[in-house]
Amino acid sequence: MKPFLKEKYGNLFHEINTEEPLDAVFNTVSKLIEPTVIHFRVGSNNDLRDEMIHQLVQRGYMNLEVNELIRNETERRTALGQDLLTIISAGKIIPSNLIVRMLRKIIYSGQKNTQFILSYFPDIIEHVHEFEKNVGGISAVFFTTREGEVEVELKNNQLTLFTIDSLFQK
Repeated sequence: MKPFLKEKYGNLFHEINTEEPLDAVFNTVSKLIEPTVIHFRVGSNNDLRDEMIHQLVQRGYMNLEVNELIRNETERRTALGQDLLTIISAGKIIPSNLIVRMLRKIIYSGQKNTQFILSYFPDIIEHVHEFEKNVGGISAVFFTTREGEVEVELKNNQLTLFTIDSLFQK
């Protein structure tokens, strides 16, 4: 059976040793089906950031620019778009669970692409936890700075903020 499946499905076929401990088997399966997600923070060198994103898109990554995706959902008047529009119209901040729901729908839409770039989300630790709980892990975080800059500056130097940038600073 294995030779038939290997021939028919090629690199979509994976052998997993189920005699390993359950945690090891689960980690192997998760690595095979979980998407690769790279997050780009807004840094001081947006030209470098844009070039890196462009290069990754050329290599098959899909750029998920969250603000653009929200705009598309609201313009299309989907059920999720209606929820987003109601929140935006009320001047409220969009809860992370709605953004994650939108991203999950795209990432697990059945398309062949399994490599994604997240732009402008997540911003705070709560967003990261929500994303990783409901979608998957973030493989890498890039913060592009100008040559010679080695520090991340925080507004008001509030290291108690629950932002991703405050973690970089700490």
